[in-house]
Amino acid sequence: MHCTADEVEEEAEASTEESAAEDNCDSALVGDDWWLVRRTTGRTHPATDQLVGTEVYGKYGVNTFSVDFEDTVPGYNQFLFTTGTCNHWMIMTKDSVTGAWYNNELREVLSSHVNHFPYEAYAYRREANPEDPWLQYGTDHDEATALYAENNYNANSAGDSEGSLYDGLNVYVRVETETETDDSSNSTSTDADPSEFAVCAGHAPDNGLCNYTCISQELDDYEEFFFPFDTTGATVESGEVGEGSISNTVWYEFYNSADRDLATVSLELVEASDDDVVFAIYEGTKKVKKVCADINAPRFDYLKLIGEGAVLSDVPLKTKKHYYIQVDGAETCGLLKATTTRNEVSSSE
Repeated sequence: MHCTADEVEEEAEASTEESAAEDNCDSALVGDDWWLVRRTTGRTHPATDQLVGTEVYGKYGVNTFSVDFEDTVPGYNQFLFTTGTCNHWMIMTKDSVTGAWYNNELREVLSSHVNHFPYEAYAYRREANPEDPWLQYGTDHDEATALYAENNYNANSAGDSEGSLYDGLNVYVRVETETETDDSSNSTSTDADPSEFAVCAGHAPDNGLCNYTCISQELDDYEEFFFPFDTTGATVESGEVGEGSISNTVWYEFYNSADRDLATVSLELVEASDDDVVFAIYEGTKKVKKVCADINAPRFDYLKLIGEGAVLSDVPLKTKKHYYIQVDGAETCGLLKATTTRNEVSSSE
């Protein structure tokens, strides 16, 4: 993380007053070259500039403040939204956030603490609403989990918010020439080096069923691909499928759309620090919104087991169904290999 060049000397003189949010994020997760440009110690930011970054107020690095985004990082094209402790975060492109007006429409999230692959989340940026944009890491609008809103809006006034629970909210920007998912730590390419996942990071961002990592896009792009997993520190949720016979678990999800039209999926362990790992694939009998209506108490009874074992071969899939992959076993980490086949498209003369 960085402070602004104009404030380096002043910040050094007032280091005891620095915000605890400075340098609070793990670069192994969020990447490098982020500059802190806006912070609030409250539930939302006092700015009303719709996140274009023109409002300037407060003293840099102390409590609530904002600097001019473009003056600080000319040509910035990515945002990092975090809590003050950076336990919750998400990365979005500038264009996705401020490139249009939108009203409960899907916007792309490049990566977050709940999903290291790109996905879409519903958001608000309405021209006539001073509290906008509303941006949260979950897929559905939720004031309680919003990482950005404006006009000192009393987010989730009946309960806690991200800012009230975790030392306020931060906004970082940077210039990135490649998307965050091109980083080798998130690689899903068939060229991935298994050895780089052999050392456990000690975190499980996709621990719970409803904090799954979505791999739908990777299934579109590759018939065979690798993806990392880490069960170190993962737990078994109350009511989790197989509870009592499983240990540490993480989850992945994909949707077999009519366009995707996958016929089968196979899974195998490529590399791990402990090979005591098994897989299970479940078909979602309800939409994700139903399964995860309460992310703290997901409906495991909505899942139907269709395959389990240390190696899964050619598990049949249906179109227009959600599927959930459960990785279970020792506290370990490593690399999984997924192979898919597609239904043959009949041709007419």
